[in-house]
Amino acid sequence: VMNRDGSQHTEEIVEWQPDQRLRIRFGQFSAPLSRLASEFFETWEFQRSVNETIVTRTFEMHAKSMATWPVLW
Repeated sequence: VMNRDGSQHTEEIVEWQPDQRLRIRFGQFSAPLSRLASEFFETWEFQRSVNETIVTRTFEMHAKSMATWPVLW
């Protein structure tokens, strides 16, 4: 992915369970993010009932070191 600010990263679907869960891995960041994080995961979980779908979206950030963890918080 090439962002409008010139930064780049990769996005890879690592889990695909239609109607249940989608998990995407973000990695290979350009600087400055490449100095802070090794990868991110974005997960979408879907819980369906008769009248609605509840969507839960979560992020996991993997810092390169303990020193960079507070910056990613």
